[in-house]
Amino acid sequence: MDRETIKVSVRVGSGHDPDPDSRHILFTRPERISEPEIRGCMALLDGDQVVFTIGPGPDPTGGRRYFYPFFGEQRPRTNRLRQRVSADSLPEALVSAKSGLAAFLNEHGYDVEFA
Repeated sequence: MDRETIKVSVRVGSGHDPDPDSRHILFTRPERISEPEIRGCMALLDGDQVVFTIGPGPDPTGGRRYFYPFFGEQRPRTNRLRQRVSADSLPEALVSAKSGLAAFLNEHGYDVEFA
């Protein structure tokens, strides 16, 4: 059986004042992944579209970190306050988030194509 390919887009942060330091990862929710499971990965659902945000935030040490959602095994299981991980730069956060998303979708039987 052929595996379905999920097409994933990465866009500059949007809204009334687009943020060049944030990104949105968007794709159509796959049928075999439930809404609660998607929301458990810190995603927003807009109809059948899934949206994950990667963006800057303060570091407890006073620096700046880029936060992104957990996927699959990356996600902490006990502490609801730690549902996002961070990286030192936006490119590092993007690589980690895309890698985690690809692994998460692969575990559910989907291939991924990043646009």
